[in-house]
Amino acid sequence: MQHEIGHKLNKRPRPEGYIEDNLKKILKFLSNSCRDYDAGDEDEAIRMALELRKLLYDGGSSHALLTQWGVKNTLRFVDTGIYPRLLDIALQEFADERENGQIALEGNPGLSGLVTIKFDSNGAPYFAPPLGESVFHQQDPRRKAYGGMHSFDSWWDAELVKASSGRIFSRKNLILIIANQDAGAHVDPELDADFQDLCVDNLGIQARVGVSKDEAEDFLSGEGEPIPAVSKNLPYASIRQIVFEVQTTIERYLQPVKPGQMLLAQPYSRTLVERPILGPYMTLATPVLPESLAEHRARVFSHKPTDWETRSG
Repeated sequence: MQHEIGHKLNKRPRPEGYIEDNLKKILKFLSNSCRDYDAGDEDEAIRMALELRKLLYDGGSSHALLTQWGVKNTLRFVDTGIYPRLLDIALQEFADERENGQIALEGNPGLSGLVTIKFDSNGAPYFAPPLGESVFHQQDPRRKAYGGMHSFDSWWDAELVKASSGRIFSRKNLILIIANQDAGAHVDPELDADFQDLCVDNLGIQARVGVSKDEAEDFLSGEGEPIPAVSKNLPYASIRQIVFEVQTTIERYLQPVKPGQMLLAQPYSRTLVERPILGPYMTLATPVLPESLAEHRARVFSHKPTDWETRSG
C-alpha cells in the first residue's frame, strides 16, 4: 500500500553512513557561516543557530545528530563562557585576600558571558566572539569564572549570558529562540520579549580607543563629545562563540589532544593567545557597616554550586 508523500508512514530507514555524511555537511555549513560572519555578515548567526539545533537539540520530533551518532551524552564540551555566579565568587575571593574589609561589587554583565569587546578601525567598540583568545590575563583573579569542560546537559542549560535587566540566558535559550523564532526555521509573528531586549542591549558599555585625559574629563563633566556605546548584536556574537566551542569539541573527539596541548585560538588550532586586560581588575567598595561584609559574603558563598559551576574538568 502506498502512502501519501510526506506522510509519516511513508518513511523508511536511511542508508548506512548517513550520520557521517550529514555531520560533514553541517560542519561545512557552520564553517562557511563563520567565515561570512567574521567578514562582517552578522545575520549568518541565524543560519549557525539552525545548524546547531540540528546537531544538539532533542525534543518533540527532533533528534539531535550527535544523539544519533551516539556521542552527545559522552562528549566533554569545551566551555569558554565566563559565568556570572562564578565571577561574583572570584571577585569576592580576591577582595577577601586583600584583608582590608572591602567587598567586591557584583560584576558588570559585560564581564561575563561568551563575548568580549573589540574596537573597529575608528576606535568604536563592538561585541565580538573571542574564539580561543583568553579574555582575562593569566594572573587575573577573574579567570576563576571560566567554566571548564562539561557534560552536554551542564553546558547546554547553564545560565551564562546576563542582560542589563538581570535576566540570564543559557546556550539552549539563545540557539532555540534564534532557530525557532528569529527567522531560523521560520519567522514567528511574536518574538521572546527578553531576547528582543538582549538584541539591543549594550550592557551599559561605552568606550573609545585613543581618548586623552582632557577628553575623558570633558566627557565626565558632560561637556565633551559622547563616547560611543558598544555595537553589534550580543546574541549573534554569542552564537558565533558557541559554534567555536562545538567545532572544537567535535575536533577533540575526532582527534584527541595530547597532554599539555591547548585546542584554542582559531578553530582547529592548538595555540592559546593571551591578551592583557586593559583597565582595573574590578570595582571594590567599602561597606558602611562591618556586618555588610559578612552579609555579602554569606550571600555569595551560600549558593550551592551546580555541576557547571565546578571548576574541575
